[in-house]
Amino acid sequence: MARERERDCSPEASLLGRRNYLRTVGAVGALGVGFGGRVSARPNGPAVDATAVTVDENWKTVRLSDSHSDPVVVAPALSYRGPQPASPRLRNVTDSAFDIAVEEWLYLDGPHREETVGCVATDPGRYGVGDLELEVGRVRTNHDWTAFEFDSAFATTPLVFTHAQTVAGPQPMVTRNRGVSRSGAAVRVQEEEAQGPHRFEDVGYLAVEPGSGTLDGRAFEAGSRSGVGHGWETIEFDGDYREPVLLADVQTFRGSNTCSVRYRNLGGSSVDVKVEEERSADRETAHLGERVGYFVVEGADEEDGEADDREESDESTPLSDLDRDRIEDLVHEHVNERRSDHGLGAVDFDTDLREIARSHSEDMAENDYFSHESPDGETRSDRYDEFGYDCRAYIDESRYYTGGENIAYTYYDANVATDDGTVRYTTADELAEGVVRGWMNSEGHRENILTEAWNNEGIGVYVTSEGKVYATQNFC
Repeated sequence: MARERERDCSPEASLLGRRNYLRTVGAVGALGVGFGGRVSARPNGPAVDATAVTVDENWKTVRLSDSHSDPVVVAPALSYRGPQPASPRLRNVTDSAFDIAVEEWLYLDGPHREETVGCVATDPGRYGVGDLELEVGRVRTNHDWTAFEFDSAFATTPLVFTHAQTVAGPQPMVTRNRGVSRSGAAVRVQEEEAQGPHRFEDVGYLAVEPGSGTLDGRAFEAGSRSGVGHGWETIEFDGDYREPVLLADVQTFRGSNTCSVRYRNLGGSSVDVKVEEERSADRETAHLGERVGYFVVEGADEEDGEADDREESDESTPLSDLDRDRIEDLVHEHVNERRSDHGLGAVDFDTDLREIARSHSEDMAENDYFSHESPDGETRSDRYDEFGYDCRAYIDESRYYTGGENIAYTYYDANVATDDGTVRYTTADELAEGVVRGWMNSEGHRENILTEAWNNEGIGVYVTSEGKVYATQNFC
């Protein structure tokens, strides 16, 4: 019988250092990604970010404009520079940014040539766009079909484009659609054929009636092509689009084998598409003809816009603008660098663990304590149970860990006394590096970070208006 073990370090060892000086420079509130109700319909249409992103297997952060509130990002189709079966994957979707990478299937080696992915970010809601209707929303699903209804029936059966917003299960996956009608559709996530069930993911959808119009000042067109299988098919657009951004997704479920859409030769007036299967279970890739929906919108290539300037900027950041998503990403990167230095494999960033970690960091800040156990007696294990997170990180065939936790407490833009002397963190990277360095200088926390059994981690940061920084790291 398996024996459960927890790995939590003593709370006092997590204190990076006590402050000698603190200067208040602004205020920051609690940030978070919500999956609740939709915003009201706006007759003038939604704010839209449409971008063509060049990306490989490494996660890349794409910054959004300042006009979004809880956006949905849809990017289901991949170009065809590398012939290995793959698809785009998203994570860390927030009001200001999202991460994207090319994800090959597990039976492949992982590295992939740079591909182009069309990405459209829009806030949830129902919108009138000229004579057409468009709806954006979310549905939570796993490997089982989940039916969902639109806010109201469309006049014409829409095209539906879906994409997972989370990485709850680290195994590669795509979304599949079926039963698209005027009133709703069904969606599921699908791993490669050789794999099995998948955890619940938050899936975003964009549904739009076929036709053309203008969306947030950008010309667009939506339509479909039936009978698209494993061979290339050309879709001719009705219009001609400058710097086109393409979404393409399978609308039907005629072939049950795992598949996604690949495209090539994207121009202003046409594109070639095919349905690509993977080969984890067999070498056969023939696929029944599916109906593929497309959505093409004028956009600006990321190389020409301001996105790169925002992405690369890491100058001194005022507290009011401190991006905790960036801090969490940087802590994760530094942790994996330390693991690599010790010959260990990288851990994946788990957004479910991040929400658990964020909850504890915020609770410590708001209730003015610093411990793995809350004042009302809640433990790390209780938090995993509360969020429905079942962790089993196997040491061997009969033993496994049920989770682990590190916590840290420091200050931003203030003199902080540490074992390495007095430091002052004035950028997100300095702060993230300082948190990880503090953990690595503590025996118990270092042991947690360097535990070979872990597959996933989540980082949750909370910054108070006085510049106090609470960080929680959860493992599985």
